[in-house]
Amino acid sequence: MTNYLRKIAGTRFRLRNIIRRYIAPPSPITPSYMNYFMRRPLTFGIWFNLRRFKHKILRIPRRYLDTVPLVGDDHVTENVLPYNESLVWKISRNRTERLLSVLGTIGGIDKNNSKVLCIGPRNEAEVLLMSLYGFDLRKISAIDLFSYSPLIDIMDMHEMNFQDNQFDVLYSSYVLRYSNDIRLACSESVRVTKPNGLIAVAFVHSPTTKPQVGTQLSGGLKEMFHYFGDNVGHIFWQEELLTESGQMVCTSIFSVSK
Repeated sequence: MTNYLRKIAGTRFRLRNIIRRYIAPPSPITPSYMNYFMRRPLTFGIWFNLRRFKHKILRIPRRYLDTVPLVGDDHVTENVLPYNESLVWKISRNRTERLLSVLGTIGGIDKNNSKVLCIGPRNEAEVLLMSLYGFDLRKISAIDLFSYSPLIDIMDMHEMNFQDNQFDVLYSSYVLRYSNDIRLACSESVRVTKPNGLIAVAFVHSPTTKPQVGTQLSGGLKEMFHYFGDNVGHIFWQEELLTESGQMVCTSIFSVSK
């Protein structure tokens, strides 16, 4: 009986290998059926809002950074917080998924085991989308100046309470321009990212209009790379796209050199 069961198990193992090798090899890009289903706009919106209402029913209080941020009291309280709180329930899939899609094509990323830091997500949408793009939700840390969610810790990107070389991937989408001390923000990002880890960053600037919050970064990616200095390793991706509204969308993914 034991030998019979072993033969069945061996046959199943060989059959599974044949299917994976010749018929349906796994894809590092194509999502699982469940992740594909959950990425659909309707199902994702329902998931996001059900979690939002759950937090509300449980009366989880909205938390704020209670220490003086290094970027300065006035800048945060008068500009950054009001602007981001006004958009707290907005799901910005376009800006999030464009960068995540490129990140998913870079070889060498072990999504299941990578420790990821998401800076400034505003709400849970960015973190949940990361999990649907293959990263383990249990290994994703997220920080912001305010939060309604247990998934997002309260922290200042200029002074993060993380150890050196802690993260494999640092993701900062449309956040860097909120800083009035970009050099310090970049330095902190490098500090918490492992050597040869990846930093994925995106921001938008308008050459003709004054920014609502933060700084301009009007020099685009060239200016941003200047702030990261010698810590910019291999650049896997960079794009500067001029939109019809006159804004320049800048995205880049690069490895950290230490």
